[in-house]
Amino acid sequence: MRRVEEDEWEIEIGKFFIIKDVDIMEFELDLLRNSYDYLKESLEYYSKIGYDESHDPERENMNLKIKWKTTFLLLVQAIELLLKEKLSRISPILIYDNIDNISINNPKTISYKNSINRLKYLKPKLLKDEDAKFLIKCGDIRNDFVHYKVKLNSIDIKKKYCKLFELYVNLHSKFFNNKYKNYKYRGQILQILEFAKGFEIFRGQEYSKKGLNRVKADLKEGQEMSFMYNDNEFFERIRYGNEKYLLNKLGMNDFYYNKTYKYCGDCLATIGEYHMVECDWELCPKCGDQLITCDCFKGYCSIEYTKENSENKSLTLTNDFAINKE
Repeated sequence: MRRVEEDEWEIEIGKFFIIKDVDIMEFELDLLRNSYDYLKESLEYYSKIGYDESHDPERENMNLKIKWKTTFLLLVQAIELLLKEKLSRISPILIYDNIDNISINNPKTISYKNSINRLKYLKPKLLKDEDAKFLIKCGDIRNDFVHYKVKLNSIDIKKKYCKLFELYVNLHSKFFNNKYKNYKYRGQILQILEFAKGFEIFRGQEYSKKGLNRVKADLKEGQEMSFMYNDNEFFERIRYGNEKYLLNKLGMNDFYYNKTYKYCGDCLATIGEYHMVECDWELCPKCGDQLITCDCFKGYCSIEYTKENSENKSLTLTNDFAINKE
């Protein structure tokens, strides 16, 4: 093996290296492994920008949302190589543009759109018409990203991304008789496939239909459980947005509550609502510490329960800051 010798010097614009003799590591990726590599890169981007994405204008990160362009491009590239791998397995010459006149010195491979059409018109048919149409549309979006000035709607592009990823998984199973698996990104993949069925934005967060129903039910429960209690006392729970007033009253300060956003960062309660049960951001109305870890707290209860059992306990209404109404 040849040894590497390196000379280094500095000039005004930075560092440069002279490689006198280079030990080159050569490797080769076939079409399918190359496809997997692009797909893993896309999933890595998705982990950073799409896995727990906020659409709340007060919290969303526009520098991350711009990365949707790269995330989508990588997925389209992955599926293009997947299509070409299938053509190659049928016959190696099918991945070339002009199968009747393949240049030995410079063979030109088939374009993305033509690979779709070739699979579509093969017998038996390997692509449904609606899938072929969607793939071509995604390819057009990729070309616009690369060659033109475009407007990017992160919700719209995410919906297309999830649908395209689902199509990749389905085609992989159909073409090669095995399911695509990647345990490192298992959580991301499960979310993408769930969102491929559709998702909605509620208070700046993404939810599947099932997930949204669960969140709304939890918020409703939070409004019904409007009091907390311990052995000797009932306290009205602190409504979201009143935290800084409680802390001021108790002579305390916590930078988390210096600014009040439209929605709670943990449970999505809006200003004036009670937090969800067991919300991490809810404060104890008695001492001002985190409620769910506070020694003052024994449980939640409704106003009806409070009225029925308040004879032997003191009652404090905290949001109007009336003290110890017994």
